[in-house]
Amino acid sequence: MRAVEEERRRLEAERRPDAAETSAELAALLARAPTVRRAESRLAECRVVASAERERLGCLLEEVGPGWATESMRTFPTDWATREQVREFGRALVEAEAAVRDADA
Repeated sequence: MRAVEEERRRLEAERRPDAAETSAELAALLARAPTVRRAESRLAECRVVASAERERLGCLLEEVGPGWATESMRTFPTDWATREQVREFGRALVEAEAAVRDADA
């Protein structure tokens, strides 16, 4: 019986000499399958979030005013001095609006 089993293995190896290697590769791929599925699921979630963020960015750009686009926002200076100028302009604008309201009242 042992000789028959050995002969079967020998014939199997001759028929598919790469069977052991292929089997190991398949086992490794199957072991990675859950990780790949989780990554695919996470990718789908990220795409949904990215789409929502693109839409939100479009709305924010509309609020900023005409002529603003993603590219112009990327090139806009964001250093401390510029941010402080923007804050000061905002404060001055609020004060001017309050003065207009007071004058109308």
